[in-house]
Amino acid sequence: MKRWLNQLIRCVYPPVCAICRRPCQPANGWPAICRLCLAKMPLLGISEERRPWPEMADADRHPDDLIFACMAYEEPIRSALIRLKFFDETDIAELVAELLYRLIRRTRAKGHAVMAVPLHPARLRERGYNQSSLIAAALARKLELPDRSELLVRIRATPQQSLLTDRRFRQENVRGAFAFHNESPSGAKPLIRPGSTVWLVDDIMTTGATLTESARPLWRAGLHVYGLAAALVSPVTTVSSKGHPT
Repeated sequence: MKRWLNQLIRCVYPPVCAICRRPCQPANGWPAICRLCLAKMPLLGISEERRPWPEMADADRHPDDLIFACMAYEEPIRSALIRLKFFDETDIAELVAELLYRLIRRTRAKGHAVMAVPLHPARLRERGYNQSSLIAAALARKLELPDRSELLVRIRATPQQSLLTDRRFRQENVRGAFAFHNESPSGAKPLIRPGSTVWLVDDIMTTGATLTESARPLWRAGLHVYGLAAALVSPVTTVSSKGHPT
């Protein structure tokens, strides 16, 4: 009965591609993306998917931690991420999470929890949602890991990074803007044990300043952090499969 009802719903309300917004028969195994748009996605090659943290992170990061990236910030994902971020097209988060999930499976890297780069509460009230949190929540479900995004908070409101072009200004803009609160409700023990690995999710990475400053309080709490960016705006040094810069 349930299967018949689902088929009827698909006939009346056919799936819509999250990228081109046309009714479609989704590509096999993918959530709501047509084959044509999937073929156009600017996916990074295997040698480009992993990269070291920027130099600004070196004082705190664990030497084995890396950033993993899924796509170049080009069409058609560029327009889709803008629509996700500013125009309430939140179903795009499910597609991005699927892309990141497949990236993680290829890397075979292991994590213990997922977090999102947070928005300041004032910005969150203004926008109504955090696009990175939507992606992180969907990814956590796919990985069957806890979503601990609520533990990482933005404690200082800052101008939007997209308004700044200089790498140094971007770094200073978000320096000290994040805090990590790792207490359980009872306060008896931390929710994430020191030594655990966290997948830290951001939608768009330019210089890595925001991702790095979000990770800094996690490193200082004794956690490993794998950065996870949906799309890269500018090229960054890649690393080999053994973790060495190339």
